[in-house]
Amino acid sequence: MRSPNAGSPAPAKAISRAEILGGLAGRTTKQASALLLLIETHTAQLLADSRQAAAPYASAPTRRAQAQAYLQTLAHERALTEPVTIRDLERYARQWAQLVPDSATTRAVTAHLLGEKYHLPRRMTPGIRKALGLDEDGVQQAYQQLYHQPLDSIYTEAIGVRDRLRWRWARLAGRLENLSPFWSAFALTLTETVGAGILALPIALAAIGPPAGVILLLVLGFVNILTLAGVTEAITRYGPMRYGFAYFGQLVSDLLGRAGMITFSMSLLAINLLILGAYYVGIATTLADATGVSPLVWAALLFGLGIYFLMRQSLNATIASALMIGIINLVLIFILIALALPYARAEYLAYVHLPGLNGAPFDPSIIELIFGIVLAAFFGHTALGNAAKVVLHRDPSGRTFHWGNIAALTVAMLIYVFWIVAVNGALAPAHMAETAGTALGPLAQIAGPAVYLFGGLFVVLSMGMASIHFTLALFNQVQEWLPAPAYATQGPTTPHAGSWLQRSRVRSALGLLPVLLVFLLVEWALLNNRASFAGPLGLIGALIAPLLAGIFPLLLLVVSRRRGDYVPSICWRWLGHPLVLTLIYLIFFGGLLAHGLVIWPDPARRAVALIVCAGILLLTILVLRRNALKPRTVVEVRSEVGRNHFQIVSSGNPLAVVVDIDEFNRQERVETAARELPTLANVRSLCFHLPKGIEGELKLWIHQVSSEGASFGLPARCLVHGANGVEEHPITSSQQTLILPWGAAAQQVEVHFTPK
Repeated sequence: MRSPNAGSPAPAKAISRAEILGGLAGRTTKQASALLLLIETHTAQLLADSRQAAAPYASAPTRRAQAQAYLQTLAHERALTEPVTIRDLERYARQWAQLVPDSATTRAVTAHLLGEKYHLPRRMTPGIRKALGLDEDGVQQAYQQLYHQPLDSIYTEAIGVRDRLRWRWARLAGRLENLSPFWSAFALTLTETVGAGILALPIALAAIGPPAGVILLLVLGFVNILTLAGVTEAITRYGPMRYGFAYFGQLVSDLLGRAGMITFSMSLLAINLLILGAYYVGIATTLADATGVSPLVWAALLFGLGIYFLMRQSLNATIASALMIGIINLVLIFILIALALPYARAEYLAYVHLPGLNGAPFDPSIIELIFGIVLAAFFGHTALGNAAKVVLHRDPSGRTFHWGNIAALTVAMLIYVFWIVAVNGALAPAHMAETAGTALGPLAQIAGPAVYLFGGLFVVLSMGMASIHFTLALFNQVQEWLPAPAYATQGPTTPHAGSWLQRSRVRSALGLLPVLLVFLLVEWALLNNRASFAGPLGLIGALIAPLLAGIFPLLLLVVSRRRGDYVPSICWRWLGHPLVLTLIYLIFFGGLLAHGLVIWPDPARRAVALIVCAGILLLTILVLRRNALKPRTVVEVRSEVGRNHFQIVSSGNPLAVVVDIDEFNRQERVETAARELPTLANVRSLCFHLPKGIEGELKLWIHQVSSEGASFGLPARCLVHGANGVEEHPITSSQQTLILPWGAAAQQVEVHFTPK
């Protein structure tokens, strides 16, 4: 009898490494058992990838731990650490279907094992039925012969209301997860960009009026589209982003070096602190206005919720749940726009007040808030790295990744325009400019309590979920900076277990300290009526957004075009022109410099702005003068499911070279930059004859790609012929890349594959 829990599987029978990695050899039952474990492992990895894409601030150790768990599942006799459900198998049936062999007998036995392990409602599992061919006559006949009963006996229709709801959500989630690459990139970027920061835009632009605000949104939106295109191209060129578990920080580290990584880490810490504080204030003040309960209570409840998820160490949100929440938030924004439009007044819509023009006094605080909030509203560049693997695995050319991201930011810009016209057109500029909380309070005073209903839901979904992500990010970032415990590898029965536990508690307390400080500071500000929702967001836009959304994208674009692993199908060459790069650089750097010299009146903030300016200049000099711009030649040999390939990229462009292909039964010489190979099993070696005059670095990348899109080394011996003779370098499953200085005299690289 099956378990009463329809969604939770029983413990899987352990399968040996030989059974999994040895081609599913052996008896039919072992074949089917191994196949089922591979299907479950594949699904678990896809689910982990989906959670990573939905958690933009997951730490590097977390990602590496997930990758290690995946490898250990394949390499050892063990079940999944986090078992998947039958609904997960249905959601990702299209992806794991390629693992299923043509044998009707193997499919029939797999179906029998699946029916024993899970509750399998026939009507709810069309994807599983199609992937295993359970509706085909051959599979049904094989099942009848093996088990002397019809295949329909594996199904159950007795599921409760709760499970029916879960299945319906799983069906919707499956559709969202299986969006085309373009719509996946579009949806993830749009929902990540248009967030709770939109509630600060009317406050920031109230002082200058809707016409000037719309023009400013269009201008800065266009500039951010250009920098977003630069990040998209850099990510597409960077191989580890589409394979393995790389993230935006690793992209910065590999391309811009240690100085870039330190700058990125400090910027990320500042973002986490400021946004968490802003969201505490935004949620607390909005819910206090709607319910009459003190904002101090709401901030405390939000802090407690963050601690709860810290104990769990995960939200377990997936792409589907993130997209669903994002779609709901967009619908709520349009509802709020509809509520505001009937109250729009011509004099408010036509109001224009530009500081320093037409007799208007120059007010630096207005420019500070405008520049900061608008840039913060468009900031979503670092989140692109999380969706990269999901999209680029399905479209390696990067075309849909590029256009999906560009379209998303364009739509975000239009949404902001409609929002400003509706809200600022309905509210008096002076009243809106003095608002300390979000724009929902003043809007509710004229549009009625419906604003609190829909706006409160938007605040909870957008700020609430994001605040938990930022809480986890702060905790994980501090954990990364702390040294590992000396007894971290010892088990609980060792003599030092107590000391290890004590150190773990200390590490946890230190990781929690920044979150606690933010909470206490917000409570103090709320108690003394000094809390501001727009203020921290303005600081992000003024200090950090110019760096992460302006300077970093430009540097990454320039470096990736000289050292990239791939050539994207979409490449705006004019974007890399020195004149265009200089103009965009000056827009962001000039805005930050203006804050340090003119806009900010107090010496403390001026000093911070000038220090950031000096850091940007130093980082730029280090990138331009050191090895970051040294050209790189990449020789890649890649083996993946149903496809084998080699290519040569030099200084970011395809390089056609003479290649000797030595197979067991024949030899072939070709001149090409890329070539498909029928199979690597028959290839003994590849010899690449590179032209004279190539300088910089040589990167050898010999790897195999799993069906989940994860990359592992392909064992091989690499012989590099240079002026000083022949150097031999091994490639192993754990060491798939080799980077060497490449002199002009070195012209030949041989790759000999290790016999299996």
